[in-house]
Parts: sequence; structure tokens; C-alpha cells
Amino acid sequence: MKLKSIFMMVTALIISLFSVNILFAATTIHGMRFPELSPDGATLVFSYQGDLWSTDAKGGSANRLTYHDAYEARSRFSPDGSKIAFMSSRFGNWDIFVMPSDGTRQPERITQSSTHELLQFWFPDSKNLLITSPGPMWRYNLSTQDMNGGMSIPLFEDLFDHNYAVITKDGNTIYYLRACGWLNSWRTGYKGASDYD
Repeated sequence: MKLKSIFMMVTALIISLFSVNILFAATTIHGMRFPELSPDGATLVFSYQGDLWSTDAKGGSANRLTYHDAYEARSRFSPDGSKIAFMSSRFGNWDIFVMPSDGTRQPERITQSSTHELLQFWFPDSKNLLITSPGPMWRYNLSTQDMNGGMSIPLFEDLFDHNYAVITKDGNTIYYLRACGWLNSWRTGYKGASDYD
């Protein structure tokens, strides 16, 4: 009698877990952020509940690429499509990590600074990243970051913050927003000296 009760409880538990799994698989995801399309247009990577997920660009179920308590965001495919760079707060501040685009290996930490480094874009060679790194007077400058790690190299010195940068396919031009002030530019309807250039 006791063995039969245990068997029935285990069976009920397995059925309920299976039902929850089916229910979760059929759930539509709301609130995903930072979508990034692969160079061939076939795969979409996005941030959801602090991790990176990938799905077919035409739709379908999503596969989890990272499993970590930290927040991970702003993924970027390398131009050759083989790697994904992203920002993560795994060490208390924003650092940049790189992993294979198929998620088969653990992410590798590329930046080591104790302050924030923000991912911007890949250089066309898929070997270097364009990042925003700490500069003088608590400002951030656009810098290059080698995939092998090491210190980032500022592209120019400027006492303003730089963000949302992209590089043209030929690698000759960088477009970016330059912040002249602090947080006022984020206020709804703000127009003034802190606007981005």
C-alpha cells in the first residue's frame, strides 16, 4: 500500500512537470530587449529575463544561450557570424564577453576593468570590438578592444560621452552619438545643452 502510494505520487509529479513544460514552451515571450539579427538574417538573438536567447528570425521557439544570475544584454554578432559579443554584469560592473554564436562554449570575458565598458560594434575583421571605455574626468571614450583581451585603446580624446556607435562595412567610418551633458537629455521633451550630437 505504501509503495503504491509513492508510485502514484511520483507519477502525478512527473505528469504535472511535463504539463508545466508544455505550457512554458507554448508561452509567448513579452518584454524581450536588445534584438540583434545575424549577418545572414536567419537568427535573432535577444535579452530576456537577464539572459541571452536565440530564435529563428521567422519565428518559433527560443533557445537559451546563457545561464547566469547576472544581467546580460546588448548582444552583437561578429560580421562573419561566428561569434556573439555581449555586455554582462557578472563581476559587478559592465564587462564584455564573447561566445560562439551557436552557444556551444561558455562565454569568455574580454574586458577586465573595474569600471564599466559598454559594447558598441564589431570591426569588419571580426577580431576587434568597438567599445565605450572609461576616459578622463568620469567620461567614456570610443576605444578598440582586441579579442585576445588586454587594455582597450582610445581612438581619440574628448571630454564627452560617446554611445550608440556603428562602423561602416568598409571599416573607414564610425557614426556615434556624443553626449554633451549628463542625464537631462533623457527627460521627456528635453531640449537643451545636454542633447546628443
